[in-house]
Amino acid sequence: MGYVYFVRHAEPLVDEGSAPHRWGLSDTGHQSTRRLAQDIDWSQVAFIACSHEVKAQQTAAVLSESGGVDWRVIDGLQELRAAWFENQEMLAHRFTHYLESRHDPDFESWDEALSRFTQAVFEVMQASGPKRPIIVSHGRILTVYFRSKLGSLISGNAWQQLRFPDCALYHVESNHIEWGFYQNG
Repeated sequence: MGYVYFVRHAEPLVDEGSAPHRWGLSDTGHQSTRRLAQDIDWSQVAFIACSHEVKAQQTAAVLSESGGVDWRVIDGLQELRAAWFENQEMLAHRFTHYLESRHDPDFESWDEALSRFTQAVFEVMQASGPKRPIIVSHGRILTVYFRSKLGSLISGNAWQQLRFPDCALYHVESNHIEWGFYQNG
């Protein structure tokens, strides 16, 4: 095991009439994913893994087209399950508290979320052999994962600074973000 690219999915086209896991990418999301693809060393990429959510699959498909590698859906990479919050400010406040306390009855349990996501990352890393996988997932679960790895280096509100899409190159053994979001020096 070595490096893995973690990608937060691109900007979705919000459809108030459907659940967020069904939202596809906006035109801006497609364009920004093609730009992001230019930052990836495709000669080192084994494949792209993504969650079952449409916006993650479409992000993976655009990356796949740009880099010429296959993509696949992997169970466990989905977003942190949470109750529906009508107000984005309330969601932000509650998620920030969740990161600090690791508990909120309206969010998936910290241990369950971290366990399923970590297991999925491990399986993807095992399947990638000597090359690097790309994992396309979601802002809140990526923040939980990196908070577990980097601790207080990830502040409670840092997740709000993630872009659509965003990327980090992470070295597993040294627990170091080489470049990208949540870079720890």
